[in-house]
Amino acid sequence: TKPQGHGFGLHHGALAAREMGGSLTAHSDGEGKGATFTLEIPTRPPENAK
Repeated sequence: TKPQGHGFGLHHGALAAREMGGSLTAHSDGEGKGATFTLEIPTRPPENAK
């Protein structure tokens, strides 16, 4: 963990998104090109939600 980081992490973010029926994905065109992170969370709970 970096000193300036909040410690949550991408893996935990992806797990949280999945728990809500969504996803967290990342894409990069290569080193030094930056990255795009996409967080998708549905506005309604899944039909099989508890």
